[in-house]
Amino acid sequence: MLADLKISTQRVERITERIGSEQVSERNKATAAWEEKPLVEKTPEAHSCCTDVAMVQYDGGRMQVMDRSISKEKLAAKQTHWRETKVGALYWVKSDKHAVDPAPVVPAKCLDPPAVLQMVTEIKAKKRAGSSPLKEKEIEKKDSTEENSEEPKSKTLSQVKTTKRPGAPELESRICVLSSLSDSQSFGKMLASSALSEGLFEAERKAFVADGSESNWGIWKRCFSDWTPILDLFTSGLFHCKL
Repeated sequence: MLADLKISTQRVERITERIGSEQVSERNKATAAWEEKPLVEKTPEAHSCCTDVAMVQYDGGRMQVMDRSISKEKLAAKQTHWRETKVGALYWVKSDKHAVDPAPVVPAKCLDPPAVLQMVTEIKAKKRAGSSPLKEKEIEKKDSTEENSEEPKSKTLSQVKTTKRPGAPELESRICVLSSLSDSQSFGKMLASSALSEGLFEAERKAFVADGSESNWGIWKRCFSDWTPILDLFTSGLFHCKL
């Protein structure tokens, strides 16, 4: 019910699919136009007057998809509804320039192996739980048992006291968020096309942030190679922590 008008679920679905299809078509046209550009236009000269930092964050995820058009035989062969999502975000960030590192000392919590292991374990546990209520209850039960234990334990991620480090950048604005089920090569082009249209390539300082996945840095190498690469330390720990 909207403004005393009854709107059926089917009508909302049709409108949503129509608008979504239009946006996908516009995105694909913009990406194709970006591919046709010569290299000099894909990477325009930076302007010193642009004092903000351009930042791109990229990561992959998982989501369940029900394809009703697929046959039962093909569905059985795939054996899963899980698909890999690609997500990228474009930001403008405020950050002062420094002649030397404003925070040369590594945070103590990053040098405490048990604390790092605990934090990475929490992230991985939440990823494994997904949308399963049963798994979430198992994790909550485990956390409750550990809280009642008298044995000393490392602080959890939520318990670690965080303070703003000297020289830390400040988020000014998030321009847009892109997401797709396409492969990483195709998505990298979409991300670069959007960053170019929003003027991020013209920034004097640019940063590409991602975790340790090889596909992430493939996107950086192909589309953002002149941007400063920054590793998401704790998320990358998921790839190296044996649990």
